[in-house]
Amino acid sequence: CEISCDDKDSCGGMTVNCGESAGCVVKCVGVDSCKSATIRQPTTGDLTVACEFEGCRGGNFKITQSLTPPSTGNLDLTCQKKGCEGLNAVCPDSPGKCTVNCALSDSCKGGTFTGSSGALDLTCGDSKSCDTLTLNCPTSGDCKLTCSQDACKDAKVHCPETNNAVCDINCIGDDSCYGINVDQTGTADSGGLSLTCDGSQACYQSETLCGAVDSCSLSCNQQSSCFQSNFQCPDVKKSCSTTCVGQQSCFQLVSMSPNCAAAADCSISCSGDTSCMNIQKGNLDNIWCDAFNACQPFLWSTAIQGHVNTAAPLTGAPTAVPTAVPTAVPT
Repeated sequence: CEISCDDKDSCGGMTVNCGESAGCVVKCVGVDSCKSATIRQPTTGDLTVACEFEGCRGGNFKITQSLTPPSTGNLDLTCQKKGCEGLNAVCPDSPGKCTVNCALSDSCKGGTFTGSSGALDLTCGDSKSCDTLTLNCPTSGDCKLTCSQDACKDAKVHCPETNNAVCDINCIGDDSCYGINVDQTGTADSGGLSLTCDGSQACYQSETLCGAVDSCSLSCNQQSSCFQSNFQCPDVKKSCSTTCVGQQSCFQLVSMSPNCAAAADCSISCSGDTSCMNIQKGNLDNIWCDAFNACQPFLWSTAIQGHVNTAAPLTGAPTAVPTAVPTAVPT
């Protein structure tokens, strides 16, 4: 089955029913051709929706299950330039996977994408393709976001909350997730959160909050990847880890974990030159400083005194952990 909405407003506000076909393709070609449309999945097979230039922008856009029997197929939504700009899209409440590809500039800018029960995988493949996007992950399905260079500035991600679901965020390229805000407010039944920042300023001034989940990890792999960011694990159950590889990758990072005493692993690894300068650390088990000036100067917390492991010279800094907490960062 193939349905093509070619003219302006041609399918806007309508319900497009794929019926009993084994797979269905819906093409939204004209400007606003599928604005605020509802597309019903085929009874069997997968549904593919293509939103061309401004084809699905704005309004509410829903993908629903087939009526009888309920669909179990996957959804593949592709958004071209401005195709899904400002779109409010809801994935179908079915066990199938929901895949969204924001392929070109401004394709999903300012949009909101909400998962239901199946896994959700969203890719932002071009500059500004997902700026200020909001991703509401499925409550109990795995969730993945991949952002290329300069693609996801000031995006917001709400991770899964239950059912051992995993939240996997990959920021690949310079400024890819600049100012991103991520929260994982689930319980120990959640699979945890992983944020990888692999580009210069990839997660610059980002905010990440992990709830009472099993594990959370932050990887800062290039120069200034996590510069002036905030990574919090107030109630993590098993592990909270931060890896700082690039030069100044975690400069002025705030990383606090009040429950680390009960965690299996709660640590920061600083292996790039000046990677953790001026870092502010809370209640951590270990801080590994393995590069030139990796951890100097920094704001000490009494909770971590005696837990700093130094494998490289800390030039211009004390060779032992201070016995008192300084009131300000040394100049």
